[in-house]
Amino acid sequence: MKKKVATSMQARKASLIAQNTQMPRWFYAFVPFKIATGGSSQVVPLYAMHLGAGAGEIGLLNALSTFASTIGTIFWGRLSDKMLKRKAFILMGLLSTSIFLSLLAFAGSFWDLLLINAVYSFFLASTVSIPVVLLFRNVRKTRWDEAVGKFNKIGGWAWVVGLLVGFTLIRFLSFKQLFLLFAVVNVPGFVIALKTIREAPVYLHRANIKPLVTQVIQKGRYLPNFIIHLLF
Repeated sequence: MKKKVATSMQARKASLIAQNTQMPRWFYAFVPFKIATGGSSQVVPLYAMHLGAGAGEIGLLNALSTFASTIGTIFWGRLSDKMLKRKAFILMGLLSTSIFLSLLAFAGSFWDLLLINAVYSFFLASTVSIPVVLLFRNVRKTRWDEAVGKFNKIGGWAWVVGLLVGFTLIRFLSFKQLFLLFAVVNVPGFVIALKTIREAPVYLHRANIKPLVTQVIQKGRYLPNFIIHLLF
């Protein structure tokens, strides 16, 4: 009898350990999303040049997009904290990607492209910080580092795949077709997120967050990008 109880307890413990080693399935919703955003990211400036934009206009396009994304990150993050909702904002960001990529396909002038891309960047910002906050609630605290690494790895490789797909297809498809293609590619990500994300409010002690360290790390990551823009 004791052996049966011990065996049962070991089996249950092994089952719990196996469950705890699994990462949230909604991580994989960002695979099609990152492929779509990664591939389309290089199409936007090329399309702007096709519409007659010069170096100054391309710089304005990137600057306005970055500004809108920064404002959006702050706005959606604070609104999410206030409402204690995460899933709705992530779904909004994923869905808006397909909507705005479709709109970009029908931009008739550079100024249309500039405006649509800025609004797109604002809504896209809801997928930047909010998924990480949800991650902290879905994963045990002792495995946060592993989970963040896994999430970034999945998104990073998907982004690279998107870049390769965009680089390859740019020779065979028109800009309109590329935007519409990436809009469709993103749809499965929205469906996966809708089915797998479970709402889980999280309360963070913001005093424990070290903004200076984070800023130094992020600036180091994007330093090559800054140098390229300074040179060209």
